[in-house]
Amino acid sequence: MPQRRARGRKRRPRRREDFSDERDDDDEVVDRSRVDLDPAELHPDADIHEIEIADDKLDENTLKIVRRLRRYGHEAYLVGGCVRDLLVGRTPKDFDVATSARPRQVKRLFRNCRIIGRRFKLCHIHFGEEIIEVSTFRRNPADDPETDNGSDAGESEDDLLIRRDNVYGSSQEDALRRDFTINALFYDVEAKVVIDYVGGMRDIEARQLRTIGVPSIRFREDPVRILRCAEFSARLDFTIENDVADAIEECGPEIERAAKPRVLEELLQALSCGQSEHVFQILLDLNVLDFVVPEIGDTDDIDRLLDHLRELDRLDGGRRDHGDAVLLAVLFLPRTREEEALFANDLDGPPTNPLQPVEAIFGPFAERMGVSRKNAQRVREIWLGLRKLEKRSRRRLNPDLFVRRPHFSDTLAVFGVVCRAEGQPLDEFEQWARKARSGGGRARAGSRSGR
Repeated sequence: MPQRRARGRKRRPRRREDFSDERDDDDEVVDRSRVDLDPAELHPDADIHEIEIADDKLDENTLKIVRRLRRYGHEAYLVGGCVRDLLVGRTPKDFDVATSARPRQVKRLFRNCRIIGRRFKLCHIHFGEEIIEVSTFRRNPADDPETDNGSDAGESEDDLLIRRDNVYGSSQEDALRRDFTINALFYDVEAKVVIDYVGGMRDIEARQLRTIGVPSIRFREDPVRILRCAEFSARLDFTIENDVADAIEECGPEIERAAKPRVLEELLQALSCGQSEHVFQILLDLNVLDFVVPEIGDTDDIDRLLDHLRELDRLDGGRRDHGDAVLLAVLFLPRTREEEALFANDLDGPPTNPLQPVEAIFGPFAERMGVSRKNAQRVREIWLGLRKLEKRSRRRLNPDLFVRRPHFSDTLAVFGVVCRAEGQPLDEFEQWARKARSGGGRARAGSRSGR
């Protein structure tokens, strides 16, 4: 009797992850004796600073990861922003680990590990909702004679933009490939020392931002570093070294070549860091705002934009738990209002389509940068809702229904920013806030959604 074929959907073959850069993982012999060496012996070219950071200031799960990697013979250290923040007395928002272990070796040690990324393979180790990032020591692809840096055929030899970054190296090479000296420090949780290959401790003490290597080369390799530099300077209150500032002005046009999702991510990070006014003032002073957000770079009233950003920084008492749509709505609001005024002058009255100014200013940005449809739609809803709160809409407003709209919480947040930034009375804002809290309905708070 012939066998019957099982019914149902045909299962798709599981896509195999590309580990072509890790072909020797399984054959690599781990020298377990290295992790037992004194830090000065293991890192002869680094400055070793004895600085004890109490374990209660460190993340418990991160310590578990570091200690397990070391137990199996791999070097493993805290690295980057968490070390920097601890050294300047701030609380890190997350903890990152750098290790000599390759991604598949990390995955074999942690069942809760997932390997992500193409350009830059990383391990994400999950502890419930907490994700800890573990990266393998790398070196600059430009220093590797066997790699073409991922350049396309026909690219100029002067093209330094990094498109591929999976060339593994040592801890020293990993430090030297990073962006700024203050982000290239390793912390050994067992020996209680900071390992410094680049003079980062000196720059932290001097409270200055300095690139590793020639600044113009670093910014051409990764133009997003320009945005990161402005944010670090604003958030940490560090000065930008003169050579670095000159290189930023020179390399500003390179931002247009950077991956748009990364530029958007850094822009949203700058808007939500609590120092957005300062960040944008730095971008203006260095003449690069036009390359970051050209849609608002030509605004006639830059002071008005900075006033709005100052109030955005104070929103929710500095908790910064509002969504990306609120950030973008505040950023584009002054320029959109200028556009609305131009439409009114040309048409001898407001535009028949109230979204016309938004589409003219925010629309091109959203399309170019790949803003999620959800966030782009929410920005439009905020604009329309704001017109109602400011009584500029021709439609009758039912307050009880309006406060129940999904976008009301975000709209009210932006309305509060506008009232404070433009010196308007807060009576209307507070009346709507009371309405939302009382029997008029509960407004649903905006959440940070996809970018």
